[in-house]
Amino acid sequence: MGIPEIVSINTSPGGIPKHPVAEVFATVDGIVGDGRAHAKHLKPGRAVSLLDAEMIETIRGEDYAVGPGVMGENLTTRGVDLLSLAPGTRLRLAGGVEIELTEPRAPCFVLDAIHPDLKHAVRDRFGWMARVVTPGVLRVGDRLKNSSQLIAPGTPKRHSSEDSPVGCELTGAVLAGGMSRRMGRPKEGVILWDGRPMIEHVIESLVALCRRVVIVGACSGFRVEPGRGIIRLADRSSGQGPLAGIETLLASGLDSGYLIVACDQPRVTPHRLRPLLNDGDPAVPRFFRAQDGSKLDPFPGYFPAAWLPMVRDALARDHRSVRALIRRTQVTWVSISDVLRADLRSVNTPADLAGLIEPRHA
Repeated sequence: MGIPEIVSINTSPGGIPKHPVAEVFATVDGIVGDGRAHAKHLKPGRAVSLLDAEMIETIRGEDYAVGPGVMGENLTTRGVDLLSLAPGTRLRLAGGVEIELTEPRAPCFVLDAIHPDLKHAVRDRFGWMARVVTPGVLRVGDRLKNSSQLIAPGTPKRHSSEDSPVGCELTGAVLAGGMSRRMGRPKEGVILWDGRPMIEHVIESLVALCRRVVIVGACSGFRVEPGRGIIRLADRSSGQGPLAGIETLLASGLDSGYLIVACDQPRVTPHRLRPLLNDGDPAVPRFFRAQDGSKLDPFPGYFPAAWLPMVRDALARDHRSVRALIRRTQVTWVSISDVLRADLRSVNTPADLAGLIEPRHA
């Protein structure tokens, strides 16, 4: 295969073809200076697209007029064998940029401008979409440091804490799109007993458990520092409550299942979340309930991507209650103690916040 490297970097104001440039800056939102003509591409999980130079040459040999960038990929690679890789594979370049493959590229009608049959001819061999884990400068000729930098799916860096369940491959998500009317300020940015914003406590627990972490919603009270590898997803429909945030997440295509925690649940810990990660049907949601059988808030909870059609149907009917949807759906209930139940309560008001902080300083 040769040494894995970038042989062409391609950008355009939008649409195809994309034209070669010598270097670009890759951010979690995409390549600076590269436009995307369709809203469906404006997602962190689809920030960068890749296609093998070898595959382009094969397609050109089938009498299609293609070359680097002509079919819209940002990065034309050589020596990588993209078809042999799987979602979650990370490619780390010599310059320090790291990207993670998220989903196969799906050819669409824009390829008709090249040939009306091309979108069918390249199906299942059209490269990958990827998210940017570590931003930085990409240059033509950038190589992988060595073959060990092709990291197998599901091998994220984890904390060594005994609370971390070995083998958890879920994506963790923080819902941070609420209006925080009762708190009077964005809850995610409220500073707690240790001088850190409330959302940092939630992120810390999810990082210990999950292979990646996503923040869903405006999250206006907290800024994610570059380079942390945390994905930001803006609500597809703002102002429609947590169910709309769930719809945004499930529609992202980042994973087949998600461990979702609200940004105002700072007392969650890996140990407290672990019961939701026990083996079960991956297509069935899992939620906590009290030992007396009473149902609790839907967060934290495990939400499968297979739930997306039901979520969309509820939103289309203007039924925004997550609880109501749960009542109409097959779910798995996980019983927990009253002590754990208290630690999962949301911090919604200044009074809740005072009750949370004072014991920590007692």
